[in-house]
Amino acid sequence: MDLANITNYLIEEKLMRPLRDFYNINPVAEYYRFKRRMMESPFEYHAVLMGNKHVMTFDGRIYDLASKCSVLLAKDFVHSTFTVVLNQETSGSRSLYVEMNQTVFDLYPGLKMYKVYNLSLAEESCQSLDFDLSLEKNGLIARKEANKIEVSSQSGVSVSCDFHHDLCTITLSGWHHGVSAGLFGTNDNEAGNEWMLSNHSHSSSIKEFIRSWQVTSQCSHVQKKVKACPITVKQKFCKMFFQEARSLLRNCFKVVDPEPFYAMCSQDSCGSSELKAACNLAAAFVHLCNRNFVPLDIPPQCV
Repeated sequence: MDLANITNYLIEEKLMRPLRDFYNINPVAEYYRFKRRMMESPFEYHAVLMGNKHVMTFDGRIYDLASKCSVLLAKDFVHSTFTVVLNQETSGSRSLYVEMNQTVFDLYPGLKMYKVYNLSLAEESCQSLDFDLSLEKNGLIARKEANKIEVSSQSGVSVSCDFHHDLCTITLSGWHHGVSAGLFGTNDNEAGNEWMLSNHSHSSSIKEFIRSWQVTSQCSHVQKKVKACPITVKQKFCKMFFQEARSLLRNCFKVVDPEPFYAMCSQDSCGSSELKAACNLAAAFVHLCNRNFVPLDIPPQCV
């Protein structure tokens, strides 16, 4: 019996398990993980708003934005070089308020851009920015093409929105280290202080953290309803994108963790027959992968 057990152990643990582990290794994914470690830079900060539901902070924390309020996403509290606010109206419409160099851009999902300049002089000029047009003013560059808008400053602040996939991002250069706070967290490479409140204390819950950065008083916190959700066709796409070994996104699984995206996808797709939510999250995942030196395309089901 001892000899049989030893033989089984040797075959299973020393031969079969290493072979199975080797078979499951994706060499391309391992290569990109190594490449990311070699090329990543600590001198740039990036945060993402996925729809008005999910946030990825500067330090990579992901949470649900369960609020119908207008909220402060990011603000330079040291030099006041930028402010980014998610405006959510009671009618359900929303926009992204971006302020840089005394210039304001209101970005709407309807692909209109209105500019307001010289805030200190109370001068106002509102206009719609036409398609495929660039605007340069007050040291800012605004570009619009197809479904995307990007506003950037010479000081290294960039805000962009892809309205087709409901995705907005902010990127800060290393010159802005540690100056930003809000629902995008603090950009100081310290995950431990990511949930800082507006009074500089640390929050005890996500709900408290979100409420601290509200900029309107007439709003409400959305209670998350937990209910049974049947497996829909769309949720099968969630699994296809973020869990299956043959996923077209698999080469990035060692660089960007797909599990939070699968959880968000399953939640967003519950009760819906469309692929919109799954494709939006796939687009966000692809965006983060491309930023981390993993070349991926959006799945063909979403094109």
